[in-house]
Amino acid sequence: MNVKRTIATAVILSLVAAALPATAWAADDSKNATAPKAPAVDLRASTARALASVTGEPVQVATPPAARNTGRRNAAKGGGGGGGGMGAVMAVVGIAASIGATYFVIKEMHKTESQLTATPTPQVVR
Repeated sequence: MNVKRTIATAVILSLVAAALPATAWAADDSKNATAPKAPAVDLRASTARALASVTGEPVQVATPPAARNTGRRNAAKGGGGGGGGMGAVMAVVGIAASIGATYFVIKEMHKTESQLTATPTPQVVR
């Protein structure tokens, strides 16, 4: 009975933790930040400087053209974040299957435990 209570408590706590909004876990203190922010690093400029110091002549690093997503690519991606409706369905089915599997395993453990023969526990005499 104690195992059932523990597992039920763990399942309820995990569901509540998953349902809490992200703001309950971390606050955005970027407005009130007192620590100085790290300066932005320009990777292309630092690469050009490193190449210029090695070769001795100035090197110009060209920026690659921006990748354009066509309509077909956007449709394949699901329209932009969130996983779409199928991701939510798969998550719910996965959760239901894991809860069902947990219930089945606990039920089988209790069956096996009830079939074992009781052996007396040795007592230590002090």
